[in-house]
Amino acid sequence: MKREPQPLLERRLAALARRWSRPLLAWYDRSRRDLPWRRNRDPYAVWIAEIMLQQTQVKTVEPYYRKFLRRFPEVKSLARAPLEEVLKQWAGLGYYRRAELLHAAARMIVADFGSELPQTSADLVRLPGVGRYTAAAIASIAFNEAKAVLDGNVIRVLCRLLEVAEDPARPAVRKNLWDVAQRLVPPHRPGDYNQAMMELGATICTPANPACAACPVRKLCLAYQAGEPSRLPRTSRKPEPAKMRRLVLVLARGDRVLLLKRPGRGLWAGLWEFPAFAPFARADERSRLAEALGERLGLRIELAKRKKRVKHRLTHRAVWCEVVQGRCRPGRRDRVLLPPCDQGIYQASRWIKPSRLRELPVSALTRKIAEATGNQAAKPGGSRA
Repeated sequence: MKREPQPLLERRLAALARRWSRPLLAWYDRSRRDLPWRRNRDPYAVWIAEIMLQQTQVKTVEPYYRKFLRRFPEVKSLARAPLEEVLKQWAGLGYYRRAELLHAAARMIVADFGSELPQTSADLVRLPGVGRYTAAAIASIAFNEAKAVLDGNVIRVLCRLLEVAEDPARPAVRKNLWDVAQRLVPPHRPGDYNQAMMELGATICTPANPACAACPVRKLCLAYQAGEPSRLPRTSRKPEPAKMRRLVLVLARGDRVLLLKRPGRGLWAGLWEFPAFAPFARADERSRLAEALGERLGLRIELAKRKKRVKHRLTHRAVWCEVVQGRCRPGRRDRVLLPPCDQGIYQASRWIKPSRLRELPVSALTRKIAEATGNQAAKPGGSRA
């Protein structure tokens, strides 16, 4: 916090608690975005939205949210579904561990809470995949519990409001921000208040070039009064994403391509993908590469001459894929061996028509590779490898 004598800081927070929420809520009532999860306060729908919105942009979540609720309209249907079906509906949204935990939480809700979502943040935080922020968001929006939320948007608003000069990633600073956030939550309309705080950070109090002239609470903001809100919060520089290099094989047998199922833990857990390996030494020698890949899969393989390069960005990784295409030699119907992958051993194999790829839970990267390779088998020496 800005270094003020404790009694002065206490008086300032008490004054803010009285003056802050009314103009903020009035602005939210007239200016909030029309988002599908704001059209009702059904606890199940609120929970689904909050899990999907974790580290994911609103515009990305909207179509997935609608599709997911059509397929799983209530917690019993989600709990009954096999995990693979849940992953299929989640495919493309990323952070697939969220879907696994969501499924586990649905089963816990049915088994331990009589198919009704817990109504307090203390009980909600017991659910798999629900932390302090998510529990507070659900409890305040769906059940009117006066609990504060603290996400990136709220942190930015509070750092500017109180002119916090320290890095909010530091545990002591983060704890103080949680305490301040809780002090400012009004007892009436806490769910709308929390959403207003997030809305303010997302649309007005943005990281760069905040629209202070349109801010309903700028007169209370210390950073605005100082004339330089953009300098806050002061965060440490994020490290460059780690590079992950993969050799990916798009292998055809007739009109079908080979997919392997990843282990049920780690990156892309439980999803299907084209066989992927660590880059091979001397991978430029096509015959030796075909032999090495064939040994891994228990197949006789011919490779196309040309390769594709596909790049994909994750939050903490930059994935660089060298994609080769090939086909099984005629007359062989070998049983596919399950090779190692970066998270253990592949769990299953399947030959599938490319047009049916959407029927399996696959990642955005796998779809990108399918698109880059034309969704069809390349003949050795062919043109689309």
